[in-house]
Amino acid sequence: LFFVSEKNSKSYLNIVNLQNSEAQEIKELFYFDNEYALYQDKLFYLAKESNNNYKKNIYVSDGTKNGTKIIVTENLSDIRNLKNSNNELLFTATENSIIQIYKITEDLKVKKIFTILKKLVNMY
Repeated sequence: LFFVSEKNSKSYLNIVNLQNSEAQEIKELFYFDNEYALYQDKLFYLAKESNNNYKKNIYVSDGTKNGTKIIVTENLSDIRNLKNSNNELLFTATENSIIQIYKITEDLKVKKIFTILKKLVNMY
C-alpha cells in the first residue's frame, strides 16, 4: 500500500507495511502526478523532484528507500499515460517533437515500440 503525503509544502511517497501497519517515507517529491502503475511487484510513478526541473520522471520503488530510483528517460519529454497493459508497462512521451509509445523492459530499460504522430503540431 502506498500514499503521498504533504508536510512543509513538500510531498512524500510513503509505503505502508500491512503486516505491522507501519508507514515509512520513501522519497521526497516536489510534484506527484497521480499517474502510477504496479508492475512486477513494484510501484512505478511519475513525479518531479524539484521546482527547477520541468521534466516529469518515471520512478520505480520496491517499497524501500534504497530500492526507489529513477528510470533513465534521456531525450524524452512530456512523459504521461503510464499504464500496465497485458503485463507490459507502457507510457507515451515526446522525442524530437514526435509522440511515441514506449515500454519499460524487465531490466528497467526504456524501449520505443510505436510512433503515434509523425509531427507534433499546435495542440489546444
